[in-house]
Amino acid sequence: MARRSSGFNTAVRTFKAIDRACKQAERDAQRRKNAKERAQTKASRELDRQLKAEEKAFERERKELERQLKADEKAFADAQKEQSRMEIQAIKDEQKIAKECFEQRMEERVTLREDIIREYMD
Repeated sequence: MARRSSGFNTAVRTFKAIDRACKQAERDAQRRKNAKERAQTKASRELDRQLKAEEKAFERERKELERQLKADEKAFADAQKEQSRMEIQAIKDEQKIAKECFEQRMEERVTLREDIIREYMD
């Protein structure tokens, strides 16, 4: 007579199969979780890189604008100094011309006086 197996072996095999399936499901869930975390970390790093790049570009642009502003201010100050020098030189030139005109008139007066004196003395 053939021996009939009890349901115990079948139950053990079923429980083992269920246990293996549960463990596999846990491993799969853990893999998905890890993959999701890696993707989030990667996206976060990429975002940080982009932000740093934008910040560096902004900082470079700000420094360039500051440099340009300083150069413009210096050019303006130099132009004002040059204009002041030119005005001072123009005043000096006018003084020189006025002095020359005054000296010329004085020479004319001296000459005229001498002529008048000679006229009366003769």
